Amino acid sequence: MLVAHFSNEYPPETTGGLGTYMEALITHQRDQGDDVDLFYLGPSPLRTRSVHLPAFDGDQLRTYASGELARRSGGRRYDVVVCHDWPGIVVSQELWKQGVPLVYTCHLPLTWDIGEFDDVSCAFSREMEFSALAHADAVVAVSASVAGDLTTRFPFTAGKTHVIHHGTDADFFRPPADPSVREPETVAYIGRFYEQKGFDLLPEIFAAVRAVRPGIRFEIMGVGELEAPVRRRLRELDLQDRVTWHPFSALDTVRALYRRASVVLMPSRLEPFGLVAIEAMACGAPLVAADTGGLGEIVRDGETGLLATPGDAVAAAECVLRLLAEPRLAARISTAARAAVVRDFDQSLNYDRSRDLYKRLAGDGPST
Repeated sequence: MLVAHFSNEYPPETTGGLGTYMEALITHQRDQGDDVDLFYLGPSPLRTRSVHLPAFDGDQLRTYASGELARRSGGRRYDVVVCHDWPGIVVSQELWKQGVPLVYTCHLPLTWDIGEFDDVSCAFSREMEFSALAHADAVVAVSASVAGDLTTRFPFTAGKTHVIHHGTDADFFRPPADPSVREPETVAYIGRFYEQKGFDLLPEIFAAVRAVRPGIRFEIMGVGELEAPVRRRLRELDLQDRVTWHPFSALDTVRALYRRASVVLMPSRLEPFGLVAIEAMACGAPLVAADTGGLGEIVRDGETGLLATPGDAVAAAECVLRLLAEPRLAARISTAARAAVVRDFDQSLNYDRSRDLYKRLAGDGPST
């Protein structure tokens, strides 16, 4: 089976969750014998097996003349085209308008107002998302929460929407062999620095935790536009010396942070799935997450993690303090969370579901 993926977020070292998902899914497909091309829509070429086809020229969406995709891919005839979120729908149209089955994978619906686009680009991107949903032969929603939103707002998608969760490598993301690696007073945040992720809440959460646990330390890994204001707020609260900052890093470095953290924090206001949650849970890191979107599907409150009200820094801090103060609870959650990921979110299970969908759509189509 020959599959073309279109994504503007890749690789994981620079883009976080979607980049991690893309690399894992494509690697899994290739391991299963599929031939896969990645049409990378980001601003600069990648040193990997990909076709660089940037979707934007500055702030302007680019279009490509007829035959350009064929030229860039060496004339390959694809069985399935998979667009990850809306940018690829314009770039890939030369393929799906010729009858190649189209899968639209919705990682973050633009109907969820996350406040990251100005009005003009947001309106246009929503039109492109609608076009993707309308033209797709199948829609993949990364959680039941996303599927419910799509089928409510766009009833025509109901019969072709499939919930396929992201997965993680539970053999790679696993608890440390030496339990002493886990530090008793370390709270970690891993993710992009946006309001959607609740990143702006971190200073108030950290301050409330430090007021009770003066020896606490915090680690932050990621990148984003809110770094400067959050750093300023941490200085105002005299917390700057308690925080260690890391850029997005290779997965072994991410895993090491999960393994040493006594609590991993996900204070998202909106979260379509939450890959950080299942990675942390697979490593046995006790998790505090906001009860929103896919996080409410992943985490069973009090069993595999603790859930807090979205946007409520005080509630999130109380959950963190509870895990720090109750080591037996933290240990039970750690064990149950690991078991839940192995059972429900192992990547081989979930990525095989994606492959099965692609294969059904491809039917007896060309494979070379």
